[in-house]
Amino acid sequence: MEATIKSATLFSSWLMATYFAAASVSFCLVLVMYEAGLTATILMLMPLLLVLHLTLRSSIGRLDDASRHLAHLDRLYLSTVETLAMAIDAKDDVTHSHVRRVQAYALGLARALDVNDEATLKAIEAAALLHDTGKLAVPEHILNKPGKLSEAEFEEMKRHVDVGADILSLVEFPYPVVPIVRCHHENWDGTGYPRGVVGADIPIGARVLSVVDCFDALTSDRPYRSALSDEQAFDILRARRGTMYEPRVVDTFISVHSQLVAQMAAFQPHDALRQITRSVAPPVAVPPPPVVTPAGVSDDVLAFVSLARLTAGDASTTDVLALASKLVKDLVPGATIAWYTVDEKGALTLRHGAGPAADQIGGTMLRLGEGVSGWVAAQRQVIVNSEARLDLGDRARLAGGLAYALSVPLIARESLVGTLTLYSTAMFSESQSRLVQVIAPHLAQAIWTARRDEASHTSQNAQQANASTELRLVSTR
Repeated sequence: MEATIKSATLFSSWLMATYFAAASVSFCLVLVMYEAGLTATILMLMPLLLVLHLTLRSSIGRLDDASRHLAHLDRLYLSTVETLAMAIDAKDDVTHSHVRRVQAYALGLARALDVNDEATLKAIEAAALLHDTGKLAVPEHILNKPGKLSEAEFEEMKRHVDVGADILSLVEFPYPVVPIVRCHHENWDGTGYPRGVVGADIPIGARVLSVVDCFDALTSDRPYRSALSDEQAFDILRARRGTMYEPRVVDTFISVHSQLVAQMAAFQPHDALRQITRSVAPPVAVPPPPVVTPAGVSDDVLAFVSLARLTAGDASTTDVLALASKLVKDLVPGATIAWYTVDEKGALTLRHGAGPAADQIGGTMLRLGEGVSGWVAAQRQVIVNSEARLDLGDRARLAGGLAYALSVPLIARESLVGTLTLYSTAMFSESQSRLVQVIAPHLAQAIWTARRDEASHTSQNAQQANASTELRLVSTR
């Protein structure tokens, strides 16, 4: 693209030189007219005008071709950048719509701030798509972790700025994209990262991008939290005004937000990009039928019945979970217990619930990576005192105000069985967390064994049924 721009500039210079040459020829013709007369001058001038006309038409045509080629390359360049951005952001559980909204917000806000330089606008347009390129170097369990990152995880996350800028510096952009990417996490008061750049030393594109990216992230649904309303997001921007974000940028964005939304209403993404968006969206899950238990039967009675079956060698997975729930209730009194198991489609299904809000959480289904339990299952890591609503949504409030979640993966023989997740109105203590983590592997082994035995019994019953059917067929022949 840069070579095409240079060629167009050089061509324009040659065209300007022809204008000066034409002026010189015209002066000579005037002298000839005074010496040889008008008729002779016209006879001499006609072939020259014809040649000049053909030359100019050819030159202007080539200039138009160069301009069209430049516009085509520009569109191709932006389309390639957008496609690359989609591949990057798919790792971060965001969608094509998020990327395009950030781009539209950034361009509209920049123009509202009287940024008219074409190179700067092009740089903002590309940087809005590529500013998170460095997230390719960040592990997914950190990118999509529900709840707050630990100090070590945050340090790992901060690396994405320099990594992304270094990757993009290998591309010879015709616009100043890299400085925007390198500064998009710098704060107005100098407390940002990675360099601690202050105030107006931060490129205007980075100042714009940080505000609009924050707003769209806050108002978008993510696997680990629900979207905020526009007003809630505006309140957060106002609270950060003058510290994280430039006051003028925040004020302008809030004032023109409705106009920017109206401009984006007509946007229709390409079909292929809609497929990318659809591929990262959570599937619509059909909740399983609730487990029916006799009315008035307490968990303690169910645990007693399960113990009797276990002793008789006829225990099911439900029996194991009922006994395990009794044990967990003694360790963590007052908690609502959810046993999620992995089904044949790779989703987490609530297999058994116990505790105060067991009825309210019935039928919960999560995909791997979704919410607290899905993240724990996908990453096989423990999470303590995350938000219960990330799994339960509005049911967390309806179930007596469940606020906190403690979730541990259930792994037996290196296979993921599911997760044990506890929900509570109060925070879990370190001792409770340690106890649950200690017993989790043993419970996982018991569940794995019960499921294996159930599968074996099912297979044997099917074989016996087939054998009986064959006998009946033989006897009737």
